[in-house]
Formats: sequence, C-alpha cells, structure tokens
Amino acid sequence: MLRFRLSLILLSSTLFCLAQNKRKEADLCLKNQLEGVNKQEYASKLFVASDRILSPIGKSNVPNFIVLECSAINACLAYTDNHNVRYLLYTKDFLSKISEDNKVTDWNALGIFVHEMGHHLKNHTMSRQLVVLDTLRKYELDADAFAGFILQKRGASEQQASLYLENELDCSAEIQNKQPWLEKRKKSLLEGYKNARDQGQLGMVVTQSAESLFNKATLDGMFAQYQKALTNYTQAIGINPNFTTAYLHRGATYNELQRSQEAIEDYTQAIQIEPGYVDAYNNRGITQLELQHYEEAVADFTKAININPNYVEAYQNRSHAYNELQHYQQAMADIIKVISINPELAEAYVIRGNIHRDQEHYAEAMDDYTKAISLNPDLVVAYYNTGLTSRSIQDPEKAIENFTKAINLKSDYIEAYYYRATTYNELERYQEALPDYTRVIQSMPDALEAYFHRGSIYFELQQYQEALTDYTKVISLQSDIPEMYFNRGVVLNKLQRYKESLTDFTKAAQIKPDYAEAYYNIGILKKTLKQNGCPELSKACAMGYKQACTICQPGSKK
Repeated sequence: MLRFRLSLILLSSTLFCLAQNKRKEADLCLKNQLEGVNKQEYASKLFVASDRILSPIGKSNVPNFIVLECSAINACLAYTDNHNVRYLLYTKDFLSKISEDNKVTDWNALGIFVHEMGHHLKNHTMSRQLVVLDTLRKYELDADAFAGFILQKRGASEQQASLYLENELDCSAEIQNKQPWLEKRKKSLLEGYKNARDQGQLGMVVTQSAESLFNKATLDGMFAQYQKALTNYTQAIGINPNFTTAYLHRGATYNELQRSQEAIEDYTQAIQIEPGYVDAYNNRGITQLELQHYEEAVADFTKAININPNYVEAYQNRSHAYNELQHYQQAMADIIKVISINPELAEAYVIRGNIHRDQEHYAEAMDDYTKAISLNPDLVVAYYNTGLTSRSIQDPEKAIENFTKAINLKSDYIEAYYYRATTYNELERYQEALPDYTRVIQSMPDALEAYFHRGSIYFELQQYQEALTDYTKVISLQSDIPEMYFNRGVVLNKLQRYKESLTDFTKAAQIKPDYAEAYYNIGILKKTLKQNGCPELSKACAMGYKQACTICQPGSKK
C-alpha cells in the first residue's frame, strides 16, 4: 500500500517572480538532477552564495541552499521542494552572465539573482501554507529592498540597480503575475539602495541560527545522514523551543531510524505548540499506521481533515488505515474524495485499486492501475500492484512483465524482485528465480522466506550444499519452524550425513508432535543406521501416513 510520510506541501506559494507557472518543470529538474547521483559528490554543490555577492552582509549565518541548473525555467528561480530543501535554479546561459570572469557586470542578471536569493534569505520560502496575493506582493517588495541593498554595495548606480525590474515580465499586469506594480517595486528597491548608501546597514534580520541549523539538518536527511540531521534539528529546537517545523522534521528523521515512539513524541509536541498543524497530525497518523495502531491512525488523519477538508494526503492515508481495518466502504469513500479533489493524481487510483484487490475485485483493480499508469507512466507502485493482481488472477506472465517494469524504473525495488522470483519459482523457471532471490537477500540479510525459497530451488537443482547453507540460515533466524528442520534433514540425508539428518527429523517431531512424515523419516533413517525404527514408523502409520504401515510387521524389532 502507498504511504505518504512527509506531506509537507511547502511549495504552494514559493515560486517567485519569474516562474510562478514553472512548478512542474522545477520538480522535474530536481528529479533528473538528484536521481542516481553520488550524494557525497553532490553535497559539494551545496554552498552559501558567493563572497562576491553576499560580502556586504557577511555569510556566516546565511541559510544553506543548493544551486542547480534547470533549462525549463526562465533565468533564475528561488524554489523549495517538498522536503523543505532550498534551491536556486538557473539556466546555463544565465549563470554565465553573473560569472566573475565577465569584464563588464551584467546588472540585469545580477539583480535577478540577488532578488531570488532574497526570497530564501528573508525566509519567504519557509511558508507551509498557500500564500495569498497580498502576501506575495509583500514578499516581492522585501526581495526588491534586499536586492537594492546588495546591488548598491556591489557598485551599481540607481539606474543599473533598477535594470532587472525594467526587463522582467510585464509587472503592470499585477493580477496575472501576482506582483506589485512596477512603481511600487522600484520604490522598495530604492529604499534598500539608499539604506545601503546612507547607513551601510541592511536593516533586516537575514536569518536566525535556528533556521540555519534546520536547513543543515534537512540537507543531512536528504543525504541519509540521519544522525547528523538529528543533532542539527535538536540544536535548532534548543535555540527555538517553539520551532514546530523542526519538531516535524526531527520526527520524520526518527521514523527513518525506526524510532517510532520518539517520532510520535515530536509530532505531539508540534501539535501542542500549534494545535492546527495538520502535517504533524498526518505524520503522527502515519507512524501509528506503521505500528499497526489503525484506530489511532484514523483519529489523527481525521483531525487533519477536520482542520483542512481538502488535505489530500490525509484522505489517502486514512483510506489506507480504513483498508487495514477492513472498513472498505470508508476506505473507498476517502479515496474517491481524493480523486474528486485531484482527478489527475495517479497515486489515488493505485490506492483505490488496492482497495478493490483486497476485496478480490480484480477487474476493477486492474482498471485503476491502468488509469494510474496512463496518468504517470513512471509510477512504480502501479506496475508492482498490477503484478500482484496478475498473480491473483493466475496470469504469471503478466505478473513477471509488470514486476520487471517496476524493477526497470526502480532498481532497488526489493518487493518486486521477491515476487518476480516467487513467480519464476512457481513456473519452475529456477535459473531465473535464483538471481532475484539473491538480490533480495543482498538487500535484506534477514529475509527468511527468500533463504527458504532459494534453498528449495537449490534442492531441486541438486545443489545440496547450497541448499543446506540456506536452510541453516533460516533456522538461525527462526529456530521453531519444524518444516525447516525437516527440509534440512532431507538435504543432509542426500549428502549421506545420516546422523545429522536423524537429529533434524527428531527436532521437527519434537516441535510438531503430530508430524507424521517426520516420524516416518526417523524410522527409515534408524533402519538405515541398523537401529530399531519401528516405533516411529508405527506412530506415523497411526497418524495416517500409509507408507509407514507396510515396513514393520507386527512384533518386529527391526
């Protein structure tokens, strides 16, 4: 089932100035840039903007942000993703215009760059909520004042500092572009410019150290450095004990470390500080889901929905909780609500498909997965769930096809490897199943079932030593499964290690006293070892194992 942990829709209003309509393009840029990179190398791209530009205010307390090239935008854009990581996106041509190598300063380009940077440094991009038009206009004025200050310090004249305003989109189209009128913006810019000239002080707090630590922690989490993230979030909270977003993100970090109770405590603290914090209710609900506390999860998602009746993620997650409780009618109602809010949300159709599948409505499930794929051909879980449903309707070839598509899109999708291996195994395509089970084991060294199935394949291929190794591993992981001792006993028998085999059959019968086949094998082995196996054979016969009934004659001591 789909899970949505960090439903931090922080971007609704953080596409400023040049690219209000470029949200999807920016998301795609980030996906393409971040996918498959060496994260340690990539971390080196993180920087606090250059001394050349920010030296007038110093940079020791400036929030961190990542600079990325993005050809889909216009010039330069301040942007914050759904994990609250800040970016400056730029086109390759644009960055060349503000290079230190240029003999003549391109004040137009530099003005755009500093203006967009100002949105980050003034914390306009920290907002969680959809920002109204009046607030957007105020943000533009703030960023213009910041730009004016920096540009004056960089040596621009008033006319040069105003160039970027003259060459932006038609700012007089105030409603369309969500920007103040050009004259208002010029006035704000010149106020910042004159402040730099007359007083030499910026006249505003650029950031607070708590926010700087928060940004560092968020980036640590992005690179899976969770312990470092915890340290920085904790320090941020120490500076600002009411920093609700830090509690939220620290809670999510605890989730990543499977420290569920601490996560719940952080979400609860965020709610106590800000009772209307829907993301905290949503994340606490997800944690309850993972703990299989489904009623508590429903309560949290319901609270989030009551606060924000259009909170899509909470409906999605409550639908999942209802489905786990087998409250299918409520689960279906929630996911239909999601689709009514956003009929283009591919994930919603996957969730509805899962509800259908759990009720064995396989045709309806397939229709929903197909719809999801038509909306998003790269949606991995849609192919995976199509594969699961194909197994349920006895279409193994289609199942393999869809598991393979999922793996091609997400090379570490371990569940898809497991079920593809299991499907190959059921088709007796053992050589194809083996590498998939091995891939599962490499990623999950405690994957008991993968060892069991791989061991069984090795047995079928008469690779008995390999089978013995896998069955022994299963027993080391869980020592109370009688069938595993029985299987290992069979393998040891094949290897002519009869005494060890007898020990395993005996153990299987001890764990499962009505295990007729185990008693039969004990009897046969005892006879092989010139011992009296008739008592065990008689016991197997009494349990209905007919093969045991003809071996020992009544009264026989052999």
